[in-house]
Amino acid sequence: MIIREFAHTDLVEYASLVNTSKSDRPNHRMLSPEQIQSIYNKHPCYDSGGHLIALTSNRMVGEAIILRDPVEDSDKCSDTAVLHLSVIPEERGKGIGQKLLDRILVYSKSDNIHKIETAVPVSCSGLVKFYERNRFERFGKLYDLQKDISKKLPDVVLSDEYNIRSANMEKEKHQFFEVWNLAFRNQDDVNLTFVSDEIDSFLEFPGIKSCYFAAERVGDGALVGAISAYYDTNSDKPSKEAIIEVVAVLESERKKGIGKGLVRQALDWMVSEQKESALVSIHQNTELSLGLFKSLGFQIAKEEYTYSYRVC
Repeated sequence: MIIREFAHTDLVEYASLVNTSKSDRPNHRMLSPEQIQSIYNKHPCYDSGGHLIALTSNRMVGEAIILRDPVEDSDKCSDTAVLHLSVIPEERGKGIGQKLLDRILVYSKSDNIHKIETAVPVSCSGLVKFYERNRFERFGKLYDLQKDISKKLPDVVLSDEYNIRSANMEKEKHQFFEVWNLAFRNQDDVNLTFVSDEIDSFLEFPGIKSCYFAAERVGDGALVGAISAYYDTNSDKPSKEAIIEVVAVLESERKKGIGKGLVRQALDWMVSEQKESALVSIHQNTELSLGLFKSLGFQIAKEEYTYSYRVC
């Protein structure tokens, strides 16, 4: 088994390697070339030292990618990185993941990365032990929730004091982020820089179709809540799923049905786009979280622990 750095400029080679990595077990796959290209577009701080692939007899059996976002108004990169590490099921328990992680940690120290974050499915006890054995500290939990929107959607009643309207993100981005910053200012586990980059990529990347809705007070027109949702149009066989990216309501305006109204508006948009399922990921500490989505019929589809590692 050899580990090599992968230069992202050759996606043709990567596509052929992905084909060799197909597992004997269902429901496992490496990142697709399209996902890799999307990652490169969103994370300009990427370089080949942060993307490793493990090869056995010219077959890709493992992969590790470390990603950082640029610091706003600077040519520097964030000192916090996100790790994606994967080994195909039938090759696990052979030390491949450990060798990939060891190389990634060496790279991180040399490239001034101070902290690494990753997410691990709660059901993967072996992976949980792997990260904890390597001194990753658990700091939270992430929930993926799903709702079947092919059936009748729940009724939502919004007070006459508020209005929900479609928003033009290219013109109103500053106002949206002001609401998100105020709504999440006391929540350390909500990465608003990541959200900002995601929204930018939605506006710039032609393969993403998105919607934005704003909640405002009728009296003064003040923005008190916002939501964004999207789906990917790149696949030859379009997905029947759409994703709620962010929903936020100012703390002073909560418990007035605004969050439910925003989510319902996004669901109506998804239905109009012929989608059948809605997905959302939320942190356990997000106040506008489980209760809101469960009350609208969402069910937990996946739970992940979030981990961090202090590099230096």
